[in-house]
Amino acid sequence: MSESMSYRGAQRRNAMKKVSEAIKDYIHSNRMTQSDLSRRTGIPRDHISRYVRMASLPHPENARALQNETGIDFPSMMATEEVGGSDASSGDMSIDQRSDGTYRVRMDRVMSFEQLTELFNLLKEHE
Repeated sequence: MSESMSYRGAQRRNAMKKVSEAIKDYIHSNRMTQSDLSRRTGIPRDHISRYVRMASLPHPENARALQNETGIDFPSMMATEEVGGSDASSGDMSIDQRSDGTYRVRMDRVMSFEQLTELFNLLKEHE
């Protein structure tokens, strides 16, 4: 294993630990269950469970939904961390927070033309 792959793995584990602890703390302090958080955010309960078990990281849209519910800045928590996991297709994605508060997303993924078109249309909607 190369040094950069090992470093990425360490970054990913660190991000998963931060996300897991933040969700567990929020659920505990608000006397909720994972199912309650799922209903409030619209994120499937099995995804919440994977985040708590440190099995995957939230996609950006799920990170925003968690942030809207909890007030915790999950996108920043995951900034510069490799994003992916079991709710993403194979490939690498990284999210870097820039000094102006915006985010740079880098993706190395294989997708169909239809998926690519859908992605570009989604980006155009939010310009």
